[in-house]
Amino acid sequence: MIGRNFRAAPVQQLLSHAEHGTIRLISPIDGEDRLASTRALNEFPLSIIATTTVANALADWRAQTHFLIIAAALLAFVIAVTLFLIVRKLSQQHRQRRGET
Repeated sequence: MIGRNFRAAPVQQLLSHAEHGTIRLISPIDGEDRLASTRALNEFPLSIIATTTVANALADWRAQTHFLIIAAALLAFVIAVTLFLIVRKLSQQHRQRRGET
């Protein structure tokens, strides 16, 4: 990548309109879907660009989502079992009262 001009890259175009920003793009270097943040330095003719893949940025969110889905399914199961037991107990009580009278 040494010696290549990235002036036409989306991140550089973002810097031409503002001193800083964030953009989602397909990397010209490795072809992966990435999030890039950039900031131009005021004192020097330099800009700082930091990137990460979208998959890496969303990894924690996906793990939390899987946990929440499993927790919700377990809670729904517990509620269903509890309702089943309540209905069964009420049915038994109803049958016992009918038998007594």
